[in-house]
Amino acid sequence: MSGGIMVGAAKILGHPDRVRAFLKGMPIFPVTLELGLTTRCNRKCPDCPSSLGAPSMSLQLELVERVLKRLKGETRGLIVTGGEPTLSPIFGEVLRVARTRYDFEDIAVVTNGSKLEEPTVFEPLLAYASAVRVSLYDWQERCQGVAPTLRRIESLRKRIDKSGSRLQIGVSALTSKDGEKALLPLAVMASKAGAHWLYFHPTCVRDVDGITRQLPHAAVATLVDQCRDAVGESFPIYWLKERYETKELRFQGYHAAQFVLVIGADGLNYLATEAKYREDFLLWDLARGWREDFLWDAQRLAQIQAVSTSNYRYSGSRNRGVIYNALLDELKTSRHLSHAPPDTPYHLPHIL
Repeated sequence: MSGGIMVGAAKILGHPDRVRAFLKGMPIFPVTLELGLTTRCNRKCPDCPSSLGAPSMSLQLELVERVLKRLKGETRGLIVTGGEPTLSPIFGEVLRVARTRYDFEDIAVVTNGSKLEEPTVFEPLLAYASAVRVSLYDWQERCQGVAPTLRRIESLRKRIDKSGSRLQIGVSALTSKDGEKALLPLAVMASKAGAHWLYFHPTCVRDVDGITRQLPHAAVATLVDQCRDAVGESFPIYWLKERYETKELRFQGYHAAQFVLVIGADGLNYLATEAKYREDFLLWDLARGWREDFLWDAQRLAQIQAVSTSNYRYSGSRNRGVIYNALLDELKTSRHLSHAPPDTPYHLPHIL
């Protein structure tokens, strides 16, 4: 990976031709495809969005290839997630065909790391993936211990170094005031295990009405400085600062859904990652209603446009889509690309 930044609202501006086309109301292909291969998981972490889906759902390779073929040459970023994606029998094949047959450049896998030592997992990762992001949420008492995951990260790093693979290992950790003291030692342990970078993001919870909000969190900028002092500048620590700001984010239209295509393990296209498996945010049934031009179907686009700050119950999460929406809304109001594309290239530029 090149560049010195990985996350930020301006990352979407690294695709100026697509942003300009969007502002003109022209049809665009997504920058990123997010595939939820399965809802199966071997962990029970609280408030996981994928837990809203039936536990036995899995994508079929035929449908995955149909989507990849339609996006070939236009969409260059692929996020493979779950549930736990490494439990899917098509995991390795999806990575292989995405890289070798359908020309995806940035392929990222989000996993809990439980299967990293299995050949059916580490072999396709080493051969085809750009990054694997391991969720180290296990230090909370409600999940399993973090030590075995760190050992698997260490083993994978040795395989990377031995093989010369392009794969990079990232780890992600949740921030909250309750867990603040655990984050500094976690950063040190992840660095020592051989991870290439660490990503902090806020802990979000759902209330009884399904409304998502962030838990009170630590002063993340200070925390990041402390971690960098402990592990050194050679171990990057990323955080999406707009998620931690208090500035109100307003948008009329969930515009990010045109830039990030989210497909659940049920073969349905949903508005956003945080809205997966919620019927009221279903945009298209790819399994039973495939159309080559589904991306630009008038009803689908109208559904996207109808979602706003006032009626989107996940706005409080300040997830990346919400942040992109606010920026794109600002650009729509000005009717031109008033923000310059970022000077510093982003890691994984096609992973929004």
